[in-house]
Amino acid sequence: IYRQYLINDRLVNIESVANNWISDVDVDMLVYNDFQGRKIELFSNGVQSVFGAAASDTVGGTSTNCLQGTSQCTGSSTPTSAFPKAFFFITCGNSSYFGPDKYFFAPDVVNPLDPIRSYACEGENTSTRPSLKMLGYFAPGDANCENLQNATYDPAFCTTENLQAPSNHPSEVIIMVSLPIYFFPNKPCIIM
Repeated sequence: IYRQYLINDRLVNIESVANNWISDVDVDMLVYNDFQGRKIELFSNGVQSVFGAAASDTVGGTSTNCLQGTSQCTGSSTPTSAFPKAFFFITCGNSSYFGPDKYFFAPDVVNPLDPIRSYACEGENTSTRPSLKMLGYFAPGDANCENLQNATYDPAFCTTENLQAPSNHPSEVIIMVSLPIYFFPNKPCIIM
């Protein structure tokens, strides 16, 4: 943050006029601990092909709640010294990526003078554009986060319960019976 003043005056007056403004000049720098964020956890069901994110309910909170899966990776909603890097879930066509590289799907730059075409998806037609969603700040090189690199982010993952496959030994038996219903014009409904 810079608050500076430009002073215009005769050269002989500049120093005396500028000295009056010295106490009003501010120079400051934002650092990691200037903002307090929320804990973010990424959850997956073992195979790590689909994952979801849960954030703590309060600023500075340390607990999250996800209705399914196990915690795979922990981060923050604001950058910290432990979690300095923004991670994105990016889709291009049918491909997806989770990680810090915003240009993961961009075409390779052959000549250093060529621009980075971040709006294009390598190997896709020219109308296909990447979609980026920042999920939070995480530690670069965290193996657990890297395990989710090729997984698909599901925004509803932590808010819906995992429906288990039906058991061979049900705990309840529900019997449903269908009864024929006959309708006749101008007559009451008959159920047999």
